[in-house]
Amino acid sequence: MVLISFNLKIIIAIFSALNIALLVLWGRNNRCRTKATMGATAITLVSNFSLGALSYYEHRHAVKPSDILALFLLPTLLFDAAQCRSLWLIGCDRAVTGVFSAAVALKTVVFVTESYAKTKWLMGYFQGSTPEHTSGLLSHASSYWLNPLLWKGKNQRSSLKKPLRLISNMNHEQDVITN
Repeated sequence: MVLISFNLKIIIAIFSALNIALLVLWGRNNRCRTKATMGATAITLVSNFSLGALSYYEHRHAVKPSDILALFLLPTLLFDAAQCRSLWLIGCDRAVTGVFSAAVALKTVVFVTESYAKTKWLMGYFQGSTPEHTSGLLSHASSYWLNPLLWKGKNQRSSLKKPLRLISNMNHEQDVITN
């Protein structure tokens, strides 16, 4: 988790540097700039610093990927992709479009990295957490968190003496209700 957290910090720092460069380029280029462009880019820059701080906090204190970051990154990524396409189609300055495209690509990397389950990097008490507790919002929405359970069920026989682990505090010695 330290390695992925360190790499994510570097990616977010590069992402913020690209947005600073974009702010400078928008300031120098009047061709495709609107009244809201500078303000929107400045707000994006502030949100990048908040993204870095929240990402650090979530990696240190949460077992599962951050729902807040996923809910923030997904729509902004979709809107940025549409804006990137529009910048290329209307023929804006190549420097602006290139830097914006690189920023969208890095935002995609941040989104994928933030959505990835942290089960391999958990330590101590949380190491035995179930997929349900360690999967994020997108994994729950798509039921992707069930895949390891389905593979385990396919490859391993389950019995009342040794059931598949669904819940972290499940005790197989409990009484089983039968019809």
